[in-house]
Amino acid sequence: MSLLHVDFFSSALKQAMSMDVLLPERPQYPTPAPRRDYPVLYLLHGLSDDHTIWQRRTRIESYVSGRDLIVVMPSTHRAFYTNTVSGYKYFDYIAYEIPAFCKANFPVAEGRENTYVAGLSMGGYGALKLAMTLPENYSAAACLSGAIDLVGMRKRHMVVTETDEFDYVFGRPRTITGSEHDIFALTEKLLADPAKPKPRIYMACGQDDGLLRDSRLFKRRYGRQFDFTYEEGAGSHNWDFWDQYIQKVLAWL
Repeated sequence: MSLLHVDFFSSALKQAMSMDVLLPERPQYPTPAPRRDYPVLYLLHGLSDDHTIWQRRTRIESYVSGRDLIVVMPSTHRAFYTNTVSGYKYFDYIAYEIPAFCKANFPVAEGRENTYVAGLSMGGYGALKLAMTLPENYSAAACLSGAIDLVGMRKRHMVVTETDEFDYVFGRPRTITGSEHDIFALTEKLLADPAKPKPRIYMACGQDDGLLRDSRLFKRRYGRQFDFTYEEGAGSHNWDFWDQYIQKVLAWL
């Protein structure tokens, strides 16, 4: 694999941003290899992390080696992959700008069948949000230890230490239910539209994870209505679990 550290200006966010990208090797010497386009996995980080975390805390480069797959790991700060009520367009950035940038600069294959998204915790929320909002763009989504039930997490004091930060992103809790921020509402809307394609879903959570309730709730409501793979295993909300299960995600893809 080749590991690229990419700094660029985001027009959606009006600021400099960064991403790390893993590319399959294409030897150029002594004879240049013909261009070939590859499926792409957008791999999202959690609330307290950035674009470097998957390389620093897992062996993702080793796990992807030998697979015909591009892995894009963008930085998205603490904004829950959301167009925030305060005016920052993080959903537009991750849903539209990042894919367009990657297709313009890397050998990314066209089509939803070649496009996947995965993430952990906040990134698990982001992966489901992207796949449920834009199912025509993503054929598969993987959610590890996902922060799925925003309102429930807020009630259980599990979201962030400062509630003002949560409000800065989403607005008051009463405005979330049924909105474009509500994973359950987005899923219901998708299931109600037979013309929309449905992504494959992989979901896993540790049995000692405080967010296990949310994964079980999603499975109970929607597990039979998708091509759905669900796993629980020993572990909690930590990198030991995610390092193990990102390997399962890659095998599932």
